[in-house]
Amino acid sequence: MSANALAKNIYLSVEQEQLVKMLLENRIDILLLSEKEILEISKKLQLDPKIFAKAYFAFKVRGYMAFNKKAPKALIEKLTSAYQELSLEGKITLH
Repeated sequence: MSANALAKNIYLSVEQEQLVKMLLENRIDILLLSEKEILEISKKLQLDPKIFAKAYFAFKVRGYMAFNKKAPKALIEKLTSAYQELSLEGKITLH
């Protein structure tokens, strides 16, 4: 099964704040941001940054990958597996 088969919609946005709002409104399932970005956006939107959980570190950036509570478990497992595979192949460094 390809990762695309698990994703119903893919959204591109220039504004990270818009993506955070979409995550909170259950319109998207995954969001990848650095910790610094999450803290800045949380402050600007007057959110408690503790509502976001670190799901996985990506590449050499210590970041957040947030999943909607209703995200399919298969999607989370597929994404985690893909990151681990890339790490084993030496293509990315996970922290």
